Amino acid sequence: MLKKALSVFVAAVLLLAAIPMVASAADMAEYNYSEIKNVYEGYTPIPLLVIVMSFDADGDGKDAYLEGKSTTDSSSAAYKEQWAHSEESYWAQSLFGNEGNTMKNYFKLMSNGNFWWEPAEETYGEANNGIVYVTLNMQHPGVSGSGQPSNIGSSRIPAINEAAKYVDFAKYDKNGDGTITWDELTFLYICAGRSTKFTSSPVGSSIWGVHSFKSDGTSWSTKINGITLCKTKYTAVGEMQNDGKPLSFGSIAHELGHVLGADDLYTLGGYKWNGGPGNLALQGGGSGIGQNKGARAGTAPAAIDPYYLIDYGFEKATVVQDGTYTLYSRESTKGDYNIIRINTANPNEYYLIENRYTVDPSTYDAIDHSARGILIWHIDETVMKSGVPVGYKEGSPRNPGIEDLNPSGSLAWGSEAGTYFDCHNYKFLESQTWYTLLTEEEADNFDLKIEFLSEKGNEMQIKVSGTIDVPVRFKTVASTTTDKISLSGKVTELNCGTLNMITATVSKNADGSNPVATGYIKPNEAGSFSYDFTGLDEKSTYYVTITAKGSKGESTTSIKAYTKAPPKVRTDDYSVYLYKGMTTVNRPYEVTVKCGQPLTYSFPMTKTLEKFGGWYYDTECTDQYDMSFTKTDCEPMYLYARWILNEEAVTLKIVGAKSKYMMFAVKVGESFAEPVLEDNDGKELVGWYLDPQYTQEFDFSDPTSEAGEITVYARWEGDEPQPIETTTETTKTTETTATTTSAEETTTPSESTSTTGGSGNSCKSVIGAGTSLAVVCVIGTALALGRKKKEQ
Repeated sequence: MLKKALSVFVAAVLLLAAIPMVASAADMAEYNYSEIKNVYEGYTPIPLLVIVMSFDADGDGKDAYLEGKSTTDSSSAAYKEQWAHSEESYWAQSLFGNEGNTMKNYFKLMSNGNFWWEPAEETYGEANNGIVYVTLNMQHPGVSGSGQPSNIGSSRIPAINEAAKYVDFAKYDKNGDGTITWDELTFLYICAGRSTKFTSSPVGSSIWGVHSFKSDGTSWSTKINGITLCKTKYTAVGEMQNDGKPLSFGSIAHELGHVLGADDLYTLGGYKWNGGPGNLALQGGGSGIGQNKGARAGTAPAAIDPYYLIDYGFEKATVVQDGTYTLYSRESTKGDYNIIRINTANPNEYYLIENRYTVDPSTYDAIDHSARGILIWHIDETVMKSGVPVGYKEGSPRNPGIEDLNPSGSLAWGSEAGTYFDCHNYKFLESQTWYTLLTEEEADNFDLKIEFLSEKGNEMQIKVSGTIDVPVRFKTVASTTTDKISLSGKVTELNCGTLNMITATVSKNADGSNPVATGYIKPNEAGSFSYDFTGLDEKSTYYVTITAKGSKGESTTSIKAYTKAPPKVRTDDYSVYLYKGMTTVNRPYEVTVKCGQPLTYSFPMTKTLEKFGGWYYDTECTDQYDMSFTKTDCEPMYLYARWILNEEAVTLKIVGAKSKYMMFAVKVGESFAEPVLEDNDGKELVGWYLDPQYTQEFDFSDPTSEAGEITVYARWEGDEPQPIETTTETTKTTETTATTTSAEETTTPSESTSTTGGSGNSCKSVIGAGTSLAVVCVIGTALALGRKKKEQ
């Protein structure tokens, strides 16, 4: 009897041990969290290397312009020769100077002294001022007349190789991964000649020109002392302005804003105008201003708009509800510049309000006099994050992501006390509504009014009414191991209320029912929080629900997480677990990869209603995997497929070249990564074009504008314009892939087809398109041969 009782007791203990632990009653106690400590979380200073490039086309070491040679005659050996005529000291002062209107001081002002671009260490000329001059024995990459070329092509690697004589790149590899990223060292290329941003005609000795632009980098790269360069974001500009003087820093600051993550806030070519900030923002048309404060064009550029000030982490907005508030300009002696935020019922639609009163040239921002006062900005984050915040393609109208609201037609509010703003009075050009994301019911319950109590000045009071209650808002991400889900997050806004409890549950059911564990969480004083769910099943799908309860209501978010497979003992290969997203269950598909080799596979990634957009390290598809990546350790990797609806997807077809790796679809508004190409008999790639006559250049960094397929043509050294080919020859090639295994299916190497044509080593390749480089050397998705089993 005792033995039986003991066995029952042991069984009960084991049963209890098998049940995931939940929080204790003490953990469930509510709290009164009423303030998030203000901690700077934005960018910190980044080194900038400035490479000023001269182009010695005839290779004689002399400036053809000074020799009286023609640089525009295509039969001349000096054709497209262009030497730099600026001084090292000019760039050192304009970009990095501590006195006067400089780019360094501009970014320090915008970030409250927290961020600027600092000069890279180098030994050229005046050491450590960040400036290196190089001369390349090649033609200038730009144009002599009108046009805005935004590609410096094959000049980057020779320029870096020359600069390496003066720069120790290894010291900038801060994380020791053997690759320089833009936040470790940013590159600015200044091309000798003129800036086509300011002039389409030659200015003195500046015959050839390029536009100001930012590029996401290329997949091709160079290694110097074991350090990989060129695979990261960079910016390039022309050397001279239309007044015959070196380029002012405003245009450079605008392009470096792109490096920090901003998009253009003006209407791009090929788009229709729908509003936007114009000259009121650096990322709009405000980079070249200065005259309104008696300064040279581009030396008193417009301030960074409040949306990107917050996005960079330079500023934090104060959420307000009904009440009276004071807005301080950057020139105020009574308070610090501040931004007010007014929420709507949709977290992605809100208002930002600032005081842009200014008279002093040292605070930059030489905007029109009528705009110097209170500015009210309407923000639609869904459009701001689309890649094209302003403008739209014909037939696809939409409202801008950012707009300064001016129903009266004036450029700013608060020109005199007693005026007021009523949100209902403004109508967006395209929708003819005052809102962009709200439902009709939500719009009916929102009645924002802002009364201006002060005349224009450095301190301006406003009275706000008609706001609504909005619950606490937070952000959360999840990481996993074989038996654990780790949450980390941050409370971003209390929205004039208090936070009383954060609850997290984990379930195997998509609707969150029957949770296997529950956690109760309290953030720290900066709003950050974390929580671990342990004892979970390996290689399983879980659904995590996080709810924040506060005095203004509740907000909830859900995360889908996958626990990992147990590690295997490996010596020369590793497992990649691919979550293909092609079934509801979405079990991982295991691929074995040899160490030092890129990932390859043979199964198709196709759906009827969606295009495959590549592999990502995270389920939210924010961190894309580079399919040219190799590694030497045997730790497993986990990748997640991104799928894009057909009506939102753009694919790429390349003609005249063969990619080493497949490319993936991108979403409208995103840009393509330039592919890594197979060798073409040692020829050098000249550029990419939208037509076989090579008249329309294609820039991979440009955002796409509409769904469908884009065809681009590769032009190699020695290629002449040719008519569009009318015949093709089909060949079959056999693809060798890694062996793949899964509990549900097995795939063997298969044949695929590619279409070739033209001369030499050119190849017409049809590939999916994407922002990362993919996997297969042979292009095509028709895997007609090979065994397939239905994925469970």
